[in-house]
Amino acid sequence: SGPAAAAPKPALRIEPLDAAHPARAAIIAELHARLLPTSPAVLLGPRFLRDFYYALLPGAGLIDAAIAYVDDAPAGFVAVSSNPNGFMGAGLRRWWHRLAWMLTISILANPAKRIPALWEAFQIMTSRTSDDQPPNTGEILSLGVLAEFTDPKFVAASGLRIARELIEYGQQRVAARGSERIFAIVDADNLAARFMYFGLGWTLTRSTVPGWRTPSVEFATDLKK
Repeated sequence: SGPAAAAPKPALRIEPLDAAHPARAAIIAELHARLLPTSPAVLLGPRFLRDFYYALLPGAGLIDAAIAYVDDAPAGFVAVSSNPNGFMGAGLRRWWHRLAWMLTISILANPAKRIPALWEAFQIMTSRTSDDQPPNTGEILSLGVLAEFTDPKFVAASGLRIARELIEYGQQRVAARGSERIFAIVDADNLAARFMYFGLGWTLTRSTVPGWRTPSVEFATDLKK
C-alpha cells in the first residue's frame, strides 16, 4: 500500500451575527468573556454582554460582529462599529428600560465588580468627542483568538492567521457602512497586538487614551478603496 494521505488542512470561515442565527450571540459572548475578561463589556455582566451588546446592538446595525470557526470549532471573534462615538448612546436611548433592568440585576449580583465597570464605561463614552477621530471613522471594538489557534505550530501547519482575517473582515464591514478610516485601542502592555498592528501597516496614533482604567494605546489606518 502507498503512503498515507496527508490530513486535510483545517478550514477557516467567518460567520456574522444576524437575526437568522440568534444562538451565535451566546457563542460570541462566551468567547469575549474568555478572551477579554477585564473589558468593560464583560465586567458589566453576562446578561449585558449576551442580550444587549451581542443581540440588540447588531440587530439594529449599531455594531457588526462575527465568529471565526476553524472547521466547526469557534476560534475567535471580532466586533466593529462605523459609529464609535455614538453606537452605545443610540442603544441606550432605544432600549434604556431593558438596559436598566439588566444592569440592576448585574449590579445586585456583584456590586464590587459591576459598579467600577459601569463607571469606566461612562468615562470612556464621555471622553470621546468628534475631535478624536476624522469623520467617517470606524473602530475595532473587540478582537480575540483562542490560544490554541495562535500557537506557532498551529499557524505553521495550517497557514491560518485568524486575527488578521478577522481584522480584514472588520475593515470590510465598516467600509461598507461608509467608513474611510478605522482605529483600534489595545492595552499598552499587549505587545503581541501592537506588533500585529504594526505588521499590518497601522500607525500608532495615540500613546495614551483617556477613560480606560488599563493604560491603552491607539492604532489606526486608512481603508483601501
